[in-house]
Formats: sequence, C-alpha cells, structure tokens
Amino acid sequence: MEGESFFLNGALYPLHIIKERRRSARASFTREGLVIKLPHHLSTSETQKYLVSFKTWAEKQALKHPRLIQPPKTHVDGSSLTVQGRTFTLRFSYQERTNSTAKVRGDEIHFYFPVGISSSLLQKHVTVLLSRTFARMYQTFLEEKVYTLNKQYFGFAFNTIRFKYNTSNWGSCSAKKNLNFSTRLLFAPEDVINYVIIHELVHLKYLNHSSSFWSLVQAVMPDYKIKIKWLRKHGYSCDF
Repeated sequence: MEGESFFLNGALYPLHIIKERRRSARASFTREGLVIKLPHHLSTSETQKYLVSFKTWAEKQALKHPRLIQPPKTHVDGSSLTVQGRTFTLRFSYQERTNSTAKVRGDEIHFYFPVGISSSLLQKHVTVLLSRTFARMYQTFLEEKVYTLNKQYFGFAFNTIRFKYNTSNWGSCSAKKNLNFSTRLLFAPEDVINYVIIHELVHLKYLNHSSSFWSLVQAVMPDYKIKIKWLRKHGYSCDF
C-alpha cells in the first residue's frame, strides 16, 4: 500500500493506493483515509486517469457527505461503546509492560497499556484490541448466521469463516472457498449483515460481479440495493 495525501475540501487528507490482482478499480473512504484499489497491470497513464477520476469523486462525496472525512473515534478512560445492542465501558490502566492487552469483565473492557505510550499509538492499540475482543465474542454469532443463510438458500460448500478487522471491504471470498468478514459489521443492522453474508456466499458460485452473480443475489434478497445504500451512507461510522 502506497501512502500519500491530497487536498480534500481545502485540507490534506490521507490517500492509500493499492495495486493488486483485480479486474476493476474502486475507491472508498476508510478510517485510514481514501483507499484506491487498482488492477496491478495498469500503465502509468491509466493509473493517473483513475487517480484523477477518483479524487474528483472523493471531493464531490465529501461535499455531499461531510461526515465521510470526519476524524476517527477517540477512546478515553470511561468512554463507552455499543456493539449489537450491548454497551461496554472502557477502562484504561498503565503498567510497566511492553505490550497492550484487553480483558472483558462483565460490561467493562479493561485495557492495560505500557507506561509512556503515545496517544496516537494508544488509539491504534485500542482499535486492534477491540476488534480482536469482539471477533472472539461474536465468532459463533457470525458462524451461525453464515451456516443458517447458506442452508436456507444455497447449500454451497466452503472451508473457513474468519472474522477480522478490515477497513477496505466488508467481506471477501477466496478462490479456496474461505469466507472473511470485517468485524466492523457488528455496528450494522442485522439485515445489512445478512446482505454481506449472502453476497459472499454467492461468490462461492460466481467469483466475480457478473450479471449472473447479481441475479442470484437479487433472487435471494430482492431489496439488496437498499443494504448497499445503507453501507455507503453509514459505513464510515461502523468502526472501533
């Protein structure tokens, strides 16, 4: 990932360019800034055309939806976080240690940080630890949804189900039939979570976004476009 920045609404904004094996180009606002994914085979001139196009798109989106470029959440001792309808209070402690850890105690999550840790690093550690904590807590919840929806609509064979922190997409399906889902989905409504799961399950049959792929998605969830709109409008707030 190449990290740089560009002017957005009169201020510098983080830009990350990723070149990878993919057929199409896409851009999205994430916690880290604007992420642009491009096919690795593009020429320099083609790359520049996409960058100009996506930057223009980002400027229009930022003007239309200012919240997209709001700074990420900042957690402090005593702040709260609501996940799947349950509210947790965050408790911070500092010790003579080299790493950061977190433990759930009832409705509190206790964090233990090294003495002298910087504010920016602390926030990064909180995000990672929260994601790991809730991934463990809701792994069974996610797996049951995947198995239930697959049994109800498809009956496809797949291998692993992984729940991890990912800001570049909501889910993915590999050629080896491994399903991955972002822990950020825990902040989305149930019907939106179901859409993302169905989307990835359909990839087990169509590893692309062809008309056949979308036809099957629509057959199972006729109003799937409403879920996509929700993610585009509120996805920025689904984060730790």
